[in-house]
Amino acid sequence: MSNPIKVILTCDARYLNPLRVIVLSLLKTANPTRGLVIYIAHDQAFEDEGCREAITTLCAHYPFSSAVFLNTTHLLDRHRDLLASEHNVWAPIIWAGPLLTDVLPSDVCGRIIYLDVDMLVCHRLDELFDLDLKGMLAAAAFENDRGRSAY
Repeated sequence: MSNPIKVILTCDARYLNPLRVIVLSLLKTANPTRGLVIYIAHDQAFEDEGCREAITTLCAHYPFSSAVFLNTTHLLDRHRDLLASEHNVWAPIIWAGPLLTDVLPSDVCGRIIYLDVDMLVCHRLDELFDLDLKGMLAAAAFENDRGRSAY
C-alpha cells in the first residue's frame, strides 16, 4: 500500500485499556486502501505483562494494519532525570514523546502522527496526515479545555 498512515502512541501497562480503545478507533476509521502502521512506544512493564497480545489480536482483524512495538526502556533510563520527578503523576513514557525519534526504526521516514493514548479517533486521519505544512517541520492541534489553552 502506498503511503500508509503512520501513528505513534506511548503507553505503559497501566494504560492498556485506553490503548485498546484508541487502537480500535484508529482501525475502525482507517482508510483500508491506504494502510495503517501503529507504532507503540512502551516501557518494560508493558513487555513483562504481555500487553502486546491484546493489540496484535485487534490488528489481526484488519489486514491493512500493522502494529510495531518499540521498547523504550533504554531511552527512559538514559533520560530518567528529565522524564521523572516527584511532582510528575504520569509515567515517564508519557513524557517521552519528543524523544521518540531515538527509538523509531531507521527506515521510518516522512510523516508520523503522534496521538495521546487517551484519545478517541472519530474520523479518518488522511486529511491530517496529508496536511500541507508549508515547509514547517511539525504541526500541533489547538486544544481548548476548560478555559485552559494549549498548543
